[in-house]
Amino acid sequence: MTIHVKTTLILLGTLAIGIICGGLIIGAVSRSRMRAAMPFGGGGFVDRWVEILDPDAEQKQAVEQIIERYAPRFGETFARHRQEMQSLIGSLHQELDPVLTEAQREQLNRRRMRGDRLIDGRHGRGPFRERRGAEPRLPAPPPDEKL
Repeated sequence: MTIHVKTTLILLGTLAIGIICGGLIIGAVSRSRMRAAMPFGGGGFVDRWVEILDPDAEQKQAVEQIIERYAPRFGETFARHRQEMQSLIGSLHQELDPVLTEAQREQLNRRRMRGDRLIDGRHGRGPFRERRGAEPRLPAPPPDEKL
């Protein structure tokens, strides 16, 4: 084998490993996001409650049955709340748009792109608990303006 063939094989092997690793990472992130998007779906909701309550062996089955009955209602309420929040945020942005400067609009659009993640509370942060210093905040409105 010549040096060019060996180099090509090494590069192709590295590329293949990178593609495989990337696919695995994307799959893991997708699953994580799906779980975050549906916190009341599947057995995760029941498992979390059982973990919180820590029932003894005698209580466990009854506790799980009760929680399983409530899980669908929690899921529906959560989904409805998320839709209402997205609609409310959309209305707020629409009303703010004519008042804001171009720089403020761009910042608002960047935040809106991140908004779904923040509203869903993904990555352990809720909508109002962002990393400090992530990006500058919008300036406060003058005190004489009314909502």
